Amino acid sequence: MTNGDKIVVPNLLNLFEETKPSMILTELFPFGRRQFRFELIPLLDRAQEAKWKPKIIASMRDILVTNLGKTET
Repeated sequence: MTNGDKIVVPNLLNLFEETKPSMILTELFPFGRRQFRFELIPLLDRAQEAKWKPKIIASMRDILVTNLGKTET
């Protein structure tokens, strides 16, 4: 955890408690954007513990498809 994370995480958790969101939407996390895990994991843990139970949604911007048997020319 960096010094920046030590500042950002408590601020993010305080904001979560103050605003009591009904939903948390992440883009690609946990499937991508792993560099934000130090911020998002504590937030998602707190959301699961919250009395008001916000929905947690992961947005998948791209769907990766493998073309089996197809070769590039």
